[in-house]
Amino acid sequence: RPEEEQALLVQLEGFCAAGAYETTLKWVGAHLHEVTDARRRARVLQLKAVALSGLGRNSEALDSLEIALELGPNDDILHEQAVLKLRMGDLKEAYALALRVRPVLLSEQRRIEHRILLARLKLMLGRFRDAAADALSLAREAPGAARLLGPIVDDALAGLDRPGEIRDLMAEFVDTVLADRLMYSLALREFKDGNVPGAQQWLRNLVSRFPMSSMYRDAMDFLKTRGAELPSDGMRIGVLLPEKGKLAMSARRILQAIRMGIKTSPRLNTKVILVPVDSGETPEQLVSALDQLLREHHVMAIIGPMNSRGLEMATRRAQEFGVPMLSLAKGTPPRADYVFEAGLTLRAEIERMVRFAVHAQSKRRFAILYPRDALGESAAEIFWAAVEREGGEVRAVSSYPAGKTDFRPEVDALSGLGYGSARVREARAMAAQRAQLRIRRRSRSTEKYFNLPPVVEFDAVFIPDGLRTAGQVLPTFTYRDIEQMDFIGLSIWNLPALLKLMPKEGGAKTLWFPDAFSATELQGATARNFVEQFRKLGLGDPSSIEAVAFDLAGVLGDAIARMDGSTSREVLRQRLFNTPGIDGATGIVAVKNGVFVRDVKVFSVQDGSLSPVEVPEENP
Repeated sequence: RPEEEQALLVQLEGFCAAGAYETTLKWVGAHLHEVTDARRRARVLQLKAVALSGLGRNSEALDSLEIALELGPNDDILHEQAVLKLRMGDLKEAYALALRVRPVLLSEQRRIEHRILLARLKLMLGRFRDAAADALSLAREAPGAARLLGPIVDDALAGLDRPGEIRDLMAEFVDTVLADRLMYSLALREFKDGNVPGAQQWLRNLVSRFPMSSMYRDAMDFLKTRGAELPSDGMRIGVLLPEKGKLAMSARRILQAIRMGIKTSPRLNTKVILVPVDSGETPEQLVSALDQLLREHHVMAIIGPMNSRGLEMATRRAQEFGVPMLSLAKGTPPRADYVFEAGLTLRAEIERMVRFAVHAQSKRRFAILYPRDALGESAAEIFWAAVEREGGEVRAVSSYPAGKTDFRPEVDALSGLGYGSARVREARAMAAQRAQLRIRRRSRSTEKYFNLPPVVEFDAVFIPDGLRTAGQVLPTFTYRDIEQMDFIGLSIWNLPALLKLMPKEGGAKTLWFPDAFSATELQGATARNFVEQFRKLGLGDPSSIEAVAFDLAGVLGDAIARMDGSTSREVLRQRLFNTPGIDGATGIVAVKNGVFVRDVKVFSVQDGSLSPVEVPEENP
């Protein structure tokens, strides 16, 4: 019966899969006559062939497959015949059999195995270009097969005589997971032909795109031992800023602040040329722009990028090229000798804010209400860690999707109002009180006898989101009877509209946010001169990031002035790495171990006015 035949077949497949080949053959000898269905009988003969081949009896295995094919056309069995012919060294016959297979009739896994077989046969027959193309094409469609395809690509590329053939393959398959093989092969060909810069460029592409490649270490060693440093023009400084999109206007103001900082650097007596290049909107465009600054303009250093998208890739690239890069991004770049944390990072402002709240304001308990986006999640993580490090604790956390406008569920979650099932005893007591007072109807005067009171076990709420959202969140706390609460934000709150967020009665007690600069609260001659000159350019009041960019350029100009005419990027890195303090728009700015250290101030909004507050320099 069909079900009995199928059960026997399943048992046989189990033996074969376990490598029990002698048992498989004994089973076939004992039960083959019981299998009458042609398709299942062909499968039994195929498994018999697998067992025979596993025991090294390839000729007998081929005979078994021939008998199976007599029962009807079977592309899976044709594939097995081609594999056996290859093992027996009959390449032409193996290839002829493989070409007869119709891949569309194979299972997905068998189809991948068959394409690997064809690529291997073409390689062994000396058709190197076709073998490489087949393997690369399959790697694009089935990246999981790359481990098996990599050696085929390596051997095929080694067999190609003309570099042009490899370049053609690169143009067609640059997006595959095996493109590192093409890059390495091209680098070796370029070096052999005496084109060292060309070889270095392909290796830089490799180490940038494929940090986990098995060829990464060889590529890095090659770059280090063959003078990989690109020529450096000591007069040129690259600037990576977006020229299009919503950040373009801010980028133009930042560029102007950088020009001002370079021009007003007191010790710099050489002309520095700024070379701005569009940083684009994707990590790939950012890295391409960085390459352009080095290959075409030979800049000695790079200022930027201004946002964190692609920062990790840009950091890796700058480190590979050995070019000092001064990041303006909020994100903290990975630690690297040539990359400087020059902007006001999210970590720096949050850590200063937490230190102020815990030690200057004696806040110990915090709630976090954050958006589920990159900024919110990162800020919440940094804030939580900083609170615990300073001896405080986070007592409540709630999050919301970015762009939300109704925050009642999230505020209720923070204050215990969203967990009525856990407060049954309180609800019963309130009902008893209503009965005792004979209160039957809800009104404004009796509302307090119907609603559970909020449970507020925190001293301040951290909201890492923009002013628009904060303006919707703060009234929700008042609406849910959480009044006189302190709120903590980020430097993105430093806008005139912040003053309008404070309700006249109840609601927020104090709003705090960290920042390095405020055009309305100037301290020092450098800050006043910077604001005055910025206004004269018709740009209005400068913001914090523009003041930070001005100071960054001043630090860079000071380092260049101390290079004694050298154009070495390594010398510039050394001069920058531990820069003593210079007077800037944000106060005294120094560089310690690659990090720009500045006075991050805390500002408060209370009673309708904004003012800076004193922050303790050291933890008690």
